[in-house]
Amino acid sequence: MLQTQGVANNTPDHPIKISQVKAKFVTKIPLVNSLYNLFLSPWGLVIFLLLIILIFLDELVNFIRVLTGNAKPKADINDIIKRLQEEERLEKEKKKSSEIDDPKMKKIDDVYNHIVKDDSDEK
Repeated sequence: MLQTQGVANNTPDHPIKISQVKAKFVTKIPLVNSLYNLFLSPWGLVIFLLLIILIFLDELVNFIRVLTGNAKPKADINDIIKRLQEEERLEKEKKKSSEIDDPKMKKIDDVYNHIVKDDSDEK
């Protein structure tokens, strides 16, 4: 006889005979069994600990840098935006100062810039 009880019930279910139990083996997952056996072995424990250390290695390095006072300050997004705007402004000024008055030379310069742009897009 088998007697079961649900998790949310305070009283057990009615007893049943073992012959009334129906079970069907669907499939075996060999990888799960291998991983289970690996993690129960001493080498499995070593591998598991190494994986944890590798995952958190970056955080450990940052923590040590903070403790020793060698932490690198993170770049502020506003500083990055200002730097990019300044670079863009300087490039526009450079382009303005290098403009050519001769229409034939300007056309040659435009063709050259177009070719250079296409080459950089392909990379």
